[in-house]
Amino acid sequence: MIKRIVEISSECYVSMKNNQMIIDYSNERESASAPIEDLGVVVLDNKEITCTSSFLDLCAKMNVAVIVCDDRHLPSGLFFANSGNSLHGMYVNMQSNLSIPLKRKSGRVLFRERLKIRHLFYKILN
Repeated sequence: MIKRIVEISSECYVSMKNNQMIIDYSNERESASAPIEDLGVVVLDNKEITCTSSFLDLCAKMNVAVIVCDDRHLPSGLFFANSGNSLHGMYVNMQSNLSIPLKRKSGRVLFRERLKIRHLFYKILN
């Protein structure tokens, strides 16, 4: 099934109710709604858009990507599901489950390696 791409470009309040995305406009326009199951991507192209966390949570659960745009109408951020079979989710879970001593040790090792690379880089330049 083909998923819908929804672009929201005017000031509004985005929430969810009964697995439906509800868009309430601040002016006198009537509200709009769309079933979350039909959505593939939601593009937020205005700084005055307010979204509820329950809407974002449901989008993540239903694998709906939410794209936030900047002042030039270019994508500046992407919100997507962190669970499932994604490699990114696996890495985040592994890093959050590390013990504090192991985190400190790996931070020191990473810092030392960065210094070595920087030192080699400056040697090459000079």
